Amino acid sequence: MSPGDRAPLAYRALLRLLPSRFRERHGPSMERIFVEILRDARGSGARLGVWTRATVDVVEAAWTARARAGSGGRNGDDGRGWMMMDGWMQDTRYALRQIARRPGFTAVLVLTLALGIGANTAVFSVVNGVVLRPLPYPEPDRLTVVWSQFPTMELMEFPSSWAEFEDYRNATSSFEELGIWGRTQRTLTGGESPERLDVVYFSWTMFSVLGVEPAVGRAFGAEEDVAGQDDVVLLSHGLWTRRFAGDPTVVGSTIELDGRSVTVLGVMPESFAFPDSDTDAWIPAGIDTADPPSRSSHFARILGRLAPGVTLEAATLELERLVEGWGADHTLGHSWNTTAHPAFLRPLQADVVGDVRTSLLVLLGAVGLVLLIACANVANLLLVRAEGRAREISVRSAMGAGRGRIVRQLVTESLVLALLGGAAGLVVARFGLTSLIALAPADIPRLDGVGLDGTVLAFTAGATLLSGLLFGLAPAFRALRTDLRAALHSGGGRGGTAGKERFRLRGVLVVGQTALAVMLLIGGGLLLRSFGNLTRIDPGFSADAVLSASLSIPTNSYPEPSDVTRFYSDLLSRVEGIPGVASAGLVRTPPLTGSLPPNDIEFEGRPSNPDDPPLNSDIQVVSTGYFETMGIPLLVGRAFDDTDDETSEVVAVVDEPFARRFFGEPSAALGAMVRQFGAPEYARVVGVVGSVRQEQLQTEPRAHLYLLHEQTPRTWFPVRGMSVLARTELEPETLVGAVRTEVRALDPDLPVYGETTVRETVRSSMAAERFNLFLQLVFAGVALALAAIGIYGVLSYQVQQRTREIGIRLALGAERGGIVGLVVRQGMGLVAVAVVVGLSGALLTGRVLSSLLYDVSARDPLTYAAVTCVLVGVAAFACWLPARRASAVDPQSALRSE
Repeated sequence: MSPGDRAPLAYRALLRLLPSRFRERHGPSMERIFVEILRDARGSGARLGVWTRATVDVVEAAWTARARAGSGGRNGDDGRGWMMMDGWMQDTRYALRQIARRPGFTAVLVLTLALGIGANTAVFSVVNGVVLRPLPYPEPDRLTVVWSQFPTMELMEFPSSWAEFEDYRNATSSFEELGIWGRTQRTLTGGESPERLDVVYFSWTMFSVLGVEPAVGRAFGAEEDVAGQDDVVLLSHGLWTRRFAGDPTVVGSTIELDGRSVTVLGVMPESFAFPDSDTDAWIPAGIDTADPPSRSSHFARILGRLAPGVTLEAATLELERLVEGWGADHTLGHSWNTTAHPAFLRPLQADVVGDVRTSLLVLLGAVGLVLLIACANVANLLLVRAEGRAREISVRSAMGAGRGRIVRQLVTESLVLALLGGAAGLVVARFGLTSLIALAPADIPRLDGVGLDGTVLAFTAGATLLSGLLFGLAPAFRALRTDLRAALHSGGGRGGTAGKERFRLRGVLVVGQTALAVMLLIGGGLLLRSFGNLTRIDPGFSADAVLSASLSIPTNSYPEPSDVTRFYSDLLSRVEGIPGVASAGLVRTPPLTGSLPPNDIEFEGRPSNPDDPPLNSDIQVVSTGYFETMGIPLLVGRAFDDTDDETSEVVAVVDEPFARRFFGEPSAALGAMVRQFGAPEYARVVGVVGSVRQEQLQTEPRAHLYLLHEQTPRTWFPVRGMSVLARTELEPETLVGAVRTEVRALDPDLPVYGETTVRETVRSSMAAERFNLFLQLVFAGVALALAAIGIYGVLSYQVQQRTREIGIRLALGAERGGIVGLVVRQGMGLVAVAVVVGLSGALLTGRVLSSLLYDVSARDPLTYAAVTCVLVGVAAFACWLPARRASAVDPQSALRSE
């Protein structure tokens, strides 16, 4: 029987389907290949269909495409034209069939890619929505914020004064328009219950600066932005629908804000949320131009729209020249020079995003590394599969497929896998994004606009295609190096010692993914140490069992300062009488909830000296009982007590940083007479307390001057917004209802808001750090697991390929422990290289993490050592598993299997 007769009947039938020119050219060589495959398959017990099915599928796809295209192509019967035209379709159909034949293998690959692509999509959604998405205003790149600075007071972003705003507006040409704004609060009454609103006061020019108009009604104009004429308001869309059920007739009606009747002029668009989505209403700034605020009263935040064609750099130069002119004008009545009080510009987009940008970009970089590790793992799996398909690739080459054609087929299979992984990744991203938003700290701006929009889907598509190319090229190029005759005569990779060349590419991939895992682990370790340092910071007070609740007294209902102090004194007495309350106090701004206004101060009988520290301090207003309630230690002297009231001697308490800054030591501050600049009376310092972290835990305490609330009409001004603090022997949350009841008993129109525990306040102050740490550790854990799986996979395959070699070694007397050591050493050699590469990469990129760390260096040796130990331990276990299997090889079975 001739070789042709020994070929399968199916093969001969398929051969007749091929173009005659192709059959004449490649038929004999194809027939010889099939005969050799048949002979080898019979010898090894393998089924012939395993090696012929792929060829059948290719021929079927080619013939179907040719039938659709017709035989009248310009290349005639050669068929090259229609094969080029429909090549990608054939590759895709064939790729789908290959994937369907290995559902378990495909599931592992798709799941790995889905985790990598899905995590990247979720994090990019947040980055896009918060950092990259343009602000919802016309030409937002022209919007810029004007900030003042007082470097000697460590105030690098400070509001401006009305006089400065007027100068910017009238003496510069870089701005098309400028406006001022600021935050305040108002109480809305007249409904079932009073509601505290977050309100922003606007100058009328802000509408043209932002390029917005109300969706319903109209905006206020210059004639209404004047003190005495400013009894108008604009509602947010959220307040309009929540409180007024979206009733359009509310426009033109009056509502009560802080007991004052104001007219609703309009409702802003649903998309308008300046400065953020918490804003409920906008009111005129209402500046009294006949008697404007002093030049030293810095209360205005300034927003400008650059004139067409003006760059930020050009506007900055003009601003600097204007400020220099202020320094030469000694009639301004305010200390000016370019070093003590400069001004600068910053784009509104950057101002809104703030410090969040760095942490989000770091997270995006971290999750990008996870995707690279996932691609390396998939590439390793495909390399193993490609070696198993060596005969199939050889058959395709013998049938006339060029190298480019084979590479295209393998890359197409990788892209199809990537598309499946990308589709599954969108599902992962949908749930992951919901979790991210739920875990994100409240101070991340613009989270309400985060979602899977067109930009995010385009990113996902790009990440999917890039991933397919990254993990598809390795097996494709490996296939190009396949030796045709060796593949045909090979027994599947068993029966000889595997050469180093065979595993070099997979080793490189393992080194790469393990090195990336080292970098992620170091990042997570540094953030973990930083967070640990943060939790050990003493905030200066005791946070246990203290409730905080806020309220504010409206001017219309309580016009006199004495009315304000009397109300709070009565409320404090009532709260102290609540069962379970051990002590109570009042404070203007509770610790860790925001900065205090720094003010110039002066000491009686102590002239200012240029060599002395700047005479300024943060001013805090408290009541008697505050230091006891918050557990702030008294260092020297006494705290405020019941003998201090509105008629007694004006007294003050300072903290340790204040005393050391101005007097050298705490005891030296006792008896000093101090006041805010321009206040009617001096206050005698009667005590020194410990320092308190006011803004955030990682910010060093500033100097504090504590004034007694009852005496503020004589020392500062009556503070209308205060927080009630109550220390209890019970759970603090149980006091909320009782505090509300006591407030209603004094004034039913006053809302209580911001109820929380001081413990929760401390916890919330670390929300951003906790968020970064959690995600970084999750990404590092996934990276470590993928790296361990990669090491295990490579060594397992090596053990499988070297079964006969191991059997020979054992038959010749090798100890099983030696076999274990041989495999483990091979794997740990890769790990050692990866650790060196990863540590080097971490050292080079450590600067990126520096801004997110507290009291720990980005090159902390303890973290580097701990990460190395963890990785080596996990990697050693991953190496030991296949080594253990290698040592259990039966020499006789290994030799007989060949």
